[in-house]
Amino acid sequence: MNTKVLLALGLTASVLYSCKKNDKETTPVDQGKPLSAFSHLPKYPNKVIYLTSGSDFLKDLKNADKESASIIGSETLPGGTRWIVETREQVVLPDFEEIIYPGSIIKGSSVPGGTFDPVVGYDRKPITVGLSLVGKNVTGTIAWPAWTSTIDFVNNALLSGVSGKQLASFSFDMQQITNYNEMKLTFGANVSVGSVFSVGINGTSMKIKKKFGLTAKFIQKNFTLNMDIPRDGQLINGTIDPALIGQWSPVYVNSITYGRMGVVLIESDDNYEELSLAFKAAFNIGVVKGDVGVTLDQKAIINRASIKIFLVGGQGETGVKTINGYDEFKEHILKGGEFSANDPGVPLFFRLRYLSDHTLYKTNFNVDVVN
Repeated sequence: MNTKVLLALGLTASVLYSCKKNDKETTPVDQGKPLSAFSHLPKYPNKVIYLTSGSDFLKDLKNADKESASIIGSETLPGGTRWIVETREQVVLPDFEEIIYPGSIIKGSSVPGGTFDPVVGYDRKPITVGLSLVGKNVTGTIAWPAWTSTIDFVNNALLSGVSGKQLASFSFDMQQITNYNEMKLTFGANVSVGSVFSVGINGTSMKIKKKFGLTAKFIQKNFTLNMDIPRDGQLINGTIDPALIGQWSPVYVNSITYGRMGVVLIESDDNYEELSLAFKAAFNIGVVKGDVGVTLDQKAIINRASIKIFLVGGQGETGVKTINGYDEFKEHILKGGEFSANDPGVPLFFRLRYLSDHTLYKTNFNVDVVN
């Protein structure tokens, strides 16, 4: 997956453009109660993902991105606390890139396990989408929702709505970890962290190898592509063989964020507070576009740390990279700070809605924190 994929010309999409400011994503509330031919289908029982953490989990999550994850409750356990967390966004992994487009219908039973089986063999209805840029939205219709027609829409929308290079917004959040599986929260889904980062494989422990661990996610957000809830609640034109759907309500892709992103795994034997401060200063490079706030001692701490980054987007960068020291880390943070119609970024994460009632799909975690 790389940026040139987004420049390819696929199926011709019938696209109607208009510009309007301060447009909001349409929700089921905005349009009353959309009808759905699948309202009788139950939702697949949401699988709860259980994690154990020895870190200051609550403090870190409270400071994280509230749009993608939130604490919705807690329970007192012998010797600790169980925090109940829900996430609303999932990272686009390379294996599933071609099925992540607005209006893509996915079997509901396949999402909790992370297989994302697409529903195929049906006549697709047109959808209305909006691409959010600074100061305005570019809206239009995609006549046949598909991966290639989405590429066409994005390219043409940026050509009509972007003049020259635009600055991407930069944000990051960090959490302490004691176990690699805690990074599932960073991905927002039941991702095989061991396979992504090649850790804890061949039956070895998922406990971090050094004294302290951090996980972080930095995002250079270019724009978001949102899909309106269909006025009649339908994405399928006509009837469909029930066997293609299954017994559970399907879900569909409703929103996609484009840009560049890195999920970072950091391990170190240095003091945790100093380690955390050093990497916060280093991530701020992406905000201020310079490293004047990083001290020599902090650079030394970063040089001693073990760093791996799972990158999505950029010039052929997708995949896991081992970072050797501060200078290389700085280089990766500063890359991709701008976007244009010719370099729009790639899909980073997405949201799903149920086809039965158009409510958001959420992933549930129970995180047990030992006192």
